[in-house]
Amino acid sequence: MRPSATETTHVSVNGLVRLEISDQSNPVVRRFNPIYPDYREYVVGPGTPAGLQVRFGRFNPEIKDTVLLDDRFSVGEGYLYCKRDTYKHTSWAFDIKESRDGVIRLRVDARFLGIMPAYSAIVEPIFGAVAAAAGYPIIHASGIMAGDGVVLFAGRGGAGKTKLATRLSSVGFPFVSDDRTIVSEGQAIGIQRPLNLFNYNLTKTIRSRLSGRQLLSLASRNLAYRLTGGKAKFFLKVSPRQIHDRIVASARLKSMFILKSGPRIALRSISRTEMIRALVLNEHLQYAMAERYFLAAGYYGSPRLLANHWSVYETGLQNNLPENAEYGFLEIPTNLDAVPDQELETLLR
Repeated sequence: MRPSATETTHVSVNGLVRLEISDQSNPVVRRFNPIYPDYREYVVGPGTPAGLQVRFGRFNPEIKDTVLLDDRFSVGEGYLYCKRDTYKHTSWAFDIKESRDGVIRLRVDARFLGIMPAYSAIVEPIFGAVAAAAGYPIIHASGIMAGDGVVLFAGRGGAGKTKLATRLSSVGFPFVSDDRTIVSEGQAIGIQRPLNLFNYNLTKTIRSRLSGRQLLSLASRNLAYRLTGGKAKFFLKVSPRQIHDRIVASARLKSMFILKSGPRIALRSISRTEMIRALVLNEHLQYAMAERYFLAAGYYGSPRLLANHWSVYETGLQNNLPENAEYGFLEIPTNLDAVPDQELETLLR
């Protein structure tokens, strides 16, 4: 799914959240844009108007009748413009316009490799905000099916979500999601996007399912990361179907654990209220680069989608997380391959 500059791609994620993608950036930038592989599974034909319209390429900002904040943001009624943001020698500009009927138009102008951090810094947080506003909060969590319900493992990147879900999938627990899961009316709904693989989240199972070409590509990406002192970090994207034999789309949410690193497997139960507080904090940390955008919008009270996001997100969790599920903090060792299968399986009983 890498359309030409004149095409519009329509996406419907599990029939719940729709977005439109158009791209007028140069072919090199388009080639590195993560949005295409991430939403390949959900491409549909034109239909119900999308709640989020994403446009890539150069644009003319609409800064008339706006207020300048910190010499970076221009904020107006239903509008936010960032003239330049940076990350590791890359840069991008963007603007967000919110229509009266709640449709969001996001325009992003990134240079070359800047499209990758821009995607993480603004496109993903805005998509999450649109989903939350529609009543479908997204949790950064992997998940597997255990018995008659889903067990989710939440946490930031590198916490072990991919490793743990893959390890449990390899011993017979059907896979639900790798990194993002929607919660709706007590149900966990997996978002099937490619696994983002790097050296730190590989397991024996994942390595055994990769081709020689993929392993070579992963080694070259790790070398580039080391040679650039961590500035060039390119994930290898792999379809979940290549790694997991059985995939379940959705089911009742049975348990959810926030992952932490520790010397051994250890579980501490927490209340539903504590879990919601931890999930909101985790989302703040996950979207740390976007915090300035939300704060700029909050200062002016517009666009409402950004200004009200954190309260909307928390309310969405309150409305959709089941009262009778099990919640807790789960410590897992870095070397998960050394943990016996029986010890992991005990957690799910």
